[in-house]
Amino acid sequence: MTRHPPLQFCVIGLGKMGSDWIVQLLEAGHRVVGHDCQAAMCESAPERIQGGLQWVARKRHPEMESFVGDALSRLVVTEDEAEFIKALQTSNVLFEVVFEDLDMKCELLERLCP
Repeated sequence: MTRHPPLQFCVIGLGKMGSDWIVQLLEAGHRVVGHDCQAAMCESAPERIQGGLQWVARKRHPEMESFVGDALSRLVVTEDEAEFIKALQTSNVLFEVVFEDLDMKCELLERLCP
């Protein structure tokens, strides 16, 4: 199997779906910068993501004691939109996982990626 170099992903929207995406990206060895406009989501996301990584570690990587810590070391969660925009400039992919409101999505993406 060919291993590709890790990429940096930016994920906006740290609810259930965004957190699940982040777990998968971290499992694959990538770096992730997560952002949400709601402070409560930024505060709760690391715990939700850690729980997902612990499940993945038990099911798919039981021999790797440092799996969760290694994965979490590649994660940055920021409430600061300016910091997220800066991370976007060096990222390979943006995942937008926010509430299904087209006007809100367009406004948000216009602000993030002018």
